[in-house]
Amino acid sequence: MTRDPISALASAPTETQAGLRTAGFAVLILSVTFGQRLCFPFSDMQVPIAAPLAYVSLALFITSGLARIDAIGLLLYAASITAMIATFLAPKLWFSIFSFVYLAGLYFVWLFSVDVDRDTYKRYLMLYQRVMLVMAVIALAQFAEQLTTGTRFSLFEHVPKGYWIEGYNTRPTLGWGSDFHKSNGEFFLEPSFLSQFLAVAVIIEILFFGSWPRIALYGAGIFCSFSGTGMLLLVIFGIATIVKARRYELLYPLPLLFVLYLLVQDNEYVTAITGRVGEFGAEGSSAQIRFETPNEALLDLVNRDFTGFLIGRGPGVVDQLGELYRYGESNYPALHKLLIEYGLVGTIPFVAFLCWRFFAWPRSRVLAGALFFMYMVLSGSLLQPHTIFLAYALAVALPLSSEEAALNRARRLGLAAPEAPPAYGAARSYGAAR
Repeated sequence: MTRDPISALASAPTETQAGLRTAGFAVLILSVTFGQRLCFPFSDMQVPIAAPLAYVSLALFITSGLARIDAIGLLLYAASITAMIATFLAPKLWFSIFSFVYLAGLYFVWLFSVDVDRDTYKRYLMLYQRVMLVMAVIALAQFAEQLTTGTRFSLFEHVPKGYWIEGYNTRPTLGWGSDFHKSNGEFFLEPSFLSQFLAVAVIIEILFFGSWPRIALYGAGIFCSFSGTGMLLLVIFGIATIVKARRYELLYPLPLLFVLYLLVQDNEYVTAITGRVGEFGAEGSSAQIRFETPNEALLDLVNRDFTGFLIGRGPGVVDQLGELYRYGESNYPALHKLLIEYGLVGTIPFVAFLCWRFFAWPRSRVLAGALFFMYMVLSGSLLQPHTIFLAYALAVALPLSSEEAALNRARRLGLAAPEAPPAYGAARSYGAAR
């Protein structure tokens, strides 16, 4: 089976084609960062601007003539949508056709990818890195502003209310009784998203660039967010990233950082972070909203109605569970939302589709793994365009070609490099050695 190009090329892309491809990637990155809080009002709903802009990116990719449709991904996507529709034949507790259509539309973009060489891929990554440098500086400025003037300036005070997304705790305080607010980089919906995006930037920096100043600035931004999700992402994938990149010198500062922590461990800003460890079991805590309540709801579904667990209780139902079953406030991770709404019948093929697109041809398995963990665990990402299209931009849209995979494998084995790969854009096999 081959990945046939929409428009086969016999040579490297022209300047116009490369420009359209670059513009498509730039639109993706800017929409999930600077555009994260913006939306289009639609009836009584708000459509995040990242969703339609993803289709603008797709149009640019296709217009460039460099776009490909992943054949296996298409089959898995079609199987997923078919299975989900099949679950609608059974009685539902709740049914939102918009929720289903929105899901199908968001992930349709994931069927497409574009060819880039390694140098071009790194240039695209650097665009993301520079955007996140700006966000880290803004986060530091938000922190410093409160320390010096006690004010909280926001550009969004000058944006018509209907055009920025509501329903998020954009600048929460450090805790009960505190009047100090966490940094969100101004353009992020919540500090937790800022911390996750910055954690991804740290991972990219270690894997591909290795700039100490940028790593330090990203880390400072994460600190100003006072969010545990980005820190958790770094803890889980940090060592794997350092080992993969063979950047063992990044471990040298750890003893110094430990001593520094001992000196400032009682500082209110430090305890605001370390105190997050004790949130599990605390009523209304972030840990309860992100992990405990979704698990409780899923286990209740299995115990109360196993048939419902197999076929789902209906698209959009998780938004109604608080009223129907008196669950507290919750933010359902992607897997929980899939299982509750579409059951095992709809979830299994869709998760297979996700795994294929994340891991079939990754430029970096570590980066793909970090994005997958961020998507599946750290927030309610199933219908969140900024998370969906960040993963698409960094792990799905620019896959490793089979020729590059063969070259990488030959280098790892110490063998002579294969002969020059086929002309740019030529069809290539899925079964190539990786």
